[in-house]
Amino acid sequence: MDILEELFQMEGVTAVAKLDDIGRIVDWKAKGTVSPELKEETSKELSAVISIFVGGARKRPRNWTPFHGIAYSGGDMTMIIKGENAAIVETDKVEMEKVFRLLGMKGYCKK
Repeated sequence: MDILEELFQMEGVTAVAKLDDIGRIVDWKAKGTVSPELKEETSKELSAVISIFVGGARKRPRNWTPFHGIAYSGGDMTMIIKGENAAIVETDKVEMEKVFRLLGMKGYCKK
């Protein structure tokens, strides 16, 4: 089964997306109704987040490039991006370790 499809079936996952090499959404699947405007706005926001992180990382003395993945959590939601795969989840309702494992990310620790 495709990683995004497996993620999408999990409790607490609200959306999954396939991204291009600069973070724009090329394919999107969400639970519930998602308007084309929201999809476009989310694509712009994802691109901005990735661009800020990667651009800023290049100015630091440590090696942060090439970009591999990022997790951002705020409010009730967490966005996790690994390569061309992204998931938006309800932080308290998802098995975060499983999401990280499916995406092939390292370094998750419980609260």
